[in-house]
Amino acid sequence: MGMLRHKCVMTDDKAIHIDDNIRRRSKGSIIIAFLLSVSVMAFLSVIASSIFVGSYIPVNIGIGGYLDLIKNDLGGLFPTLLVVISVAALIAFPAAGLTARKTGWARGFVYAVAGIVLFMAMLAAFKVVGKGTQPIGRAEFWPNYLTLLVVGAFGGGLFARLTRTKT
Repeated sequence: MGMLRHKCVMTDDKAIHIDDNIRRRSKGSIIIAFLLSVSVMAFLSVIASSIFVGSYIPVNIGIGGYLDLIKNDLGGLFPTLLVVISVAALIAFPAAGLTARKTGWARGFVYAVAGIVLFMAMLAAFKVVGKGTQPIGRAEFWPNYLTLLVVGAFGGGLFARLTRTKT
């Protein structure tokens, strides 16, 4: 009995249909997971970018300077980045879900890769819009670029974790 995962339902045409709705997440919980994961990605991106910008300032700004940079970027960059990441995730996460279902690959891995691809595409688009310059603080340099890709992987993995189904 413990191994039975589906609930069988009789219909009017006397056929037995397997109802696997017990394994699906509600739309509300998926929306909450989506909002949480894109908010975390935007928040961590702003913090990482602010720290990298501060590290390239030629004078020692101290911890107060870093906190001021982060505060200013949270007020200015965070809302824009949140919208852009949300739009990109609306494309990347459903594609990751489809890929995970069709290939059988681990959901966490597929969503983490989707987060990385999301950030690669977003940063490339920002560079095109910025006419060759990267508007995200120091993202044209490898350390910050790779840090932002890790943020994308974390956000994708977080979404996969929050939306996993119990079997």
